Amino acid sequence: MYVDKVIKNTFFTEVNGVKIRVYDSLREGFEYDTPLTLVFLHGLPGQISNWRYQLDYFKKLYRTVAYDQRGFGMSDKPKKVELKDFLKDLDAILEKLGIPVENAVLIGHSFGGLVAQTYACGKDLKGLVLIGSVAWK
Repeated sequence: MYVDKVIKNTFFTEVNGVKIRVYDSLREGFEYDTPLTLVFLHGLPGQISNWRYQLDYFKKLYRTVAYDQRGFGMSDKPKKVELKDFLKDLDAILEKLGIPVENAVLIGHSFGGLVAQTYACGKDLKGLVLIGSVAWK
């Protein structure tokens, strides 16, 4: 079952004092002809497995990354969280995984879309995909 594969192929990394669970298709041995990386950001509530079908399809074509945002899934659950924390986490994860912003396509659902569009402001992203996203003024 795919969900089991995703869980088996995840790892934890610490960013900004919080342990975050991450999925990266490179860890499954895939090799890609393009530096393009799809970064999936789940909504609230959510977790990596929300993207299981998209990861299964796109990992064959592009490097795919998804993670349990702080407070969700198997990531740490701090008592207080602000939007800026999610933005800093995304920045740190891209850096730790060696993904230049200009090669990243952020794909955000609901709250993940809010994180993606806020992060994209002033950044030279490769692309931005919003699915049922909320907006912030």
